[in-house]
This record gives sequence, C-alpha cells and structure tokens, in this order.
Amino acid sequence: METELRGNSNTSISLQNPSLFNNPQSSLSGALKGCLGSLDGACIEKLLLHCASALEHNDGTLAQQVMWVLNNVASLVGDPNQRLTSWFLRALISRASKVCPTAMNFDGSSTIRRRNMSVTELAVYVDLIPWHRFGFCASNSAILKAIEGYSKVHILDFSITHCMQWPTLIDALAIRPEGPPSLRITVPSCRPPVPPFLNVSCEEVGLRLSNFANIGMFLLNSTCLIMTHLLLLQVKLCPKNLLMTFILSHC
Repeated sequence: METELRGNSNTSISLQNPSLFNNPQSSLSGALKGCLGSLDGACIEKLLLHCASALEHNDGTLAQQVMWVLNNVASLVGDPNQRLTSWFLRALISRASKVCPTAMNFDGSSTIRRRNMSVTELAVYVDLIPWHRFGFCASNSAILKAIEGYSKVHILDFSITHCMQWPTLIDALAIRPEGPPSLRITVPSCRPPVPPFLNVSCEEVGLRLSNFANIGMFLLNSTCLIMTHLLLLQVKLCPKNLLMTFILSHC
C-alpha cells in the first residue's frame, strides 16, 4: 500500500471543501496538518489509517468525517492513488457497517457461474499467486530435508491444489546428489467442492505428472484413490517406503 500510494506522490488532489480542516474542533486538523487544500499520496495514506483507527475506537463521528474526505478523493477511473483509495474506502465502509462478504455456496446450488480450468490455466494462476509459490517452496524444502537418504518415497496428498506443487519437487529430487528416489504420489479423489475446479480427472493429472517425471528419467508412480472414506488399507503401503502426508486446505 505504501509503495502504491507514494509512487505517485507528486500528484495533488484538490478537495471540494478544504474548510473542513480549518475547524479547530475537528480532530482532522491535527491529523492532517500540512495537507490543507489538497491531498497527495502520503496524506491519503494518513487519512486511511486515521479512519481505520477511528473505527477501531468506535469513533463514528470522526470516521464519518474522514470517509467524507476520502469519498471526494476516491475514483475507480482515476489515477492509481484514487483507484486504490476507492477500494480501501469500500473496505472501511464494510467494516463500519459490520458487513462481511457473503460466503459462496459451492455445493451446486449456487447460481454463480463457475468455469472449470484447464491444467495449464491453473498452473499459470498458481505461478502468479505469491502465497502459492511461498507455500510450495517452503513445504518442498521441508520434504526434501525429511527424505534425505531414502530411496523410496510415498506422498499421500490431501491438498486441494490438484498436484500443482509436485513438478517443482520432482525437479529438485531429480538433481539430488545421491540420485532421485522412487517416488509415489497418492491423491484421494474425494475433495471438498471448492475452487479451483479442473476440466480433467485426477487420473489425467497423475498421467501428466508421470509424463513430466519421465522427461527427467524420473521414476514416478501416481495413484488416484476413488473413495468416500479414507481407509489405510487402500493406500497400499509398501515396506521400506517413507510415507509423507501433505495437507494444504486453501488454494
């Protein structure tokens, strides 16, 4: 936020009612000293923080005053400062009204249209989202450390990311000094009905993973368990295999 607001700090936005700040009884005059008559990025940031603080302390009068000023600045079609202000103002209004976004219903009864993604589209989406990249890198590093010295590894994947994490792990395992292990990935077919939705089956995803591994001369056995309840016997544990379980509940 700070970078965005101050990146265009040379732009000054005129207020429709600058006399608001000249009122000695107004708390705004002290908070925005030096911003009389116009607002740049730094002053907008100060306003947003001041409004949030007022809401936190249940000061409705002050919050309403700051929101009035922000409303004169905000614009969805303005410069970057104005657009960012508009979205933050919406969030502050929702907070003041104690209104939260309605939870979406993904059980099939929702009227919202959902489009199933292709594997390529999902891969691009995951690559663009920072918390996916960080989460995958962090967990893959932990997995690599845990399986050092093992020649056979079995991963039981309970995540909802459609195996998007494993290509990076396969690449890392392929260049291990001791050589890549024999890797098996088991993915239960039962998953919560939440996005993202793919237009291919989990068996097809497993086949693509195997083909990807074969390019690097990597031995990979992927399995999709069709089940409604997880039974340990269905996992088919093998002797001398290191079993890893992985759960990522948000995507």
